[in-house]
Amino acid sequence: MFEFLKRPTNKNAIPQASPPVLNSDSEAAFGAPLNEFEQLLIAKHRKELDIYDFLDAFFNAKLGLLVPEDQLDLSGGEPRLVQNPRLFSIIKPDANYLAFFSCAERAKPAMSRYPQYRHVATVRAGDFIMSLHPGFGIVINPYWDINFWWAPDQVNDIRGIMKKP
Repeated sequence: MFEFLKRPTNKNAIPQASPPVLNSDSEAAFGAPLNEFEQLLIAKHRKELDIYDFLDAFFNAKLGLLVPEDQLDLSGGEPRLVQNPRLFSIIKPDANYLAFFSCAERAKPAMSRYPQYRHVATVRAGDFIMSLHPGFGIVINPYWDINFWWAPDQVNDIRGIMKKP
């Protein structure tokens, strides 16, 4: 489980996710939550949940990453990511955003646009984020009307205040 190193007293010290991106890329209506993490995602979107509780849930959640088939090791029973896998991300002018999906259903719009990324690998978000090299942004549920984006500097700030006991 991840937790805060020290809960900052100033809420502005924790990067808030950018507002949802509502444009042609956000074509699917989110609808009812499909799991517990999505309930928290909706609560954060509605500003009913503070950033501390949301980040705690996000870092401890098992979320999906999209990968091509050749990026999975199928030799040990349960599929695992190969070392240094190629992952689905969204490239914007300011950064490369690694895409997390709250469940396989939320990955379907990306899979239909990019059929080579048709496999969902489940990871604990916090473990994966802490192992990333600096310079990546993060997006949760792209192509949906409820989504969150953090720029690379925000991800680095978040990593700096989280720890695994």
